[in-house]
Amino acid sequence: MTEQYTLYFEETDADKRKALLDAIGKEEGDTPACRLCGRLWEMRYVDPKSGRRVDLFLWELVELLCLYSTAGLMKKGNSRDAKKALDAMGISEAARYGAEGEAVLYEELCNAVRLYLRTCDSKSYHKRLLGLMEMKEAEWQQKVARDMWRLSVGLPRRLAMEEEFSPLAKAVRDEFCRSFENGKQLLEEREERERRGKDKKQ
Repeated sequence: MTEQYTLYFEETDADKRKALLDAIGKEEGDTPACRLCGRLWEMRYVDPKSGRRVDLFLWELVELLCLYSTAGLMKKGNSRDAKKALDAMGISEAARYGAEGEAVLYEELCNAVRLYLRTCDSKSYHKRLLGLMEMKEAEWQQKVARDMWRLSVGLPRRLAMEEEFSPLAKAVRDEFCRSFENGKQLLEEREERERRGKDKKQ
């Protein structure tokens, strides 16, 4: 990955990313990596219906989290919705480019997860009890870990779609662990909580 691509994947502002990508295109030409980056940029930031600037990857992350709560009840329908969400995040598109596409997609998904994690630091996310109380730091971290576990382990497991989710799951785990020094421990604790919860139900 060249320095220009590193800067591109580190940046989270859509317009600044577009400027960086245009500069890469002028310097490198129509390479497969640049072409895929451009396609993923369009899929992520351009609403196909209105053409307005959006962030559809963030939207799909939220949609997938919502699917978790009903995944055990309507598995067939939710599997279809999950696949649709994954395709909207470029999984199928990147597969056409082989290993290079996999590497580009991983960086793009990490970028989206990094931005999502920043939104988790908002005041509203820190609230509990109908927004009347603010969480302590440890409680907030556990909440974020719960969401990351659901995206990377819980939902794929419930839908028996571990293979389909693997590109996103890896990006979620890696970016969470980069953002939180105790990220690996938090995910392991969440897995243990879920296991104990199931044991109690049996």
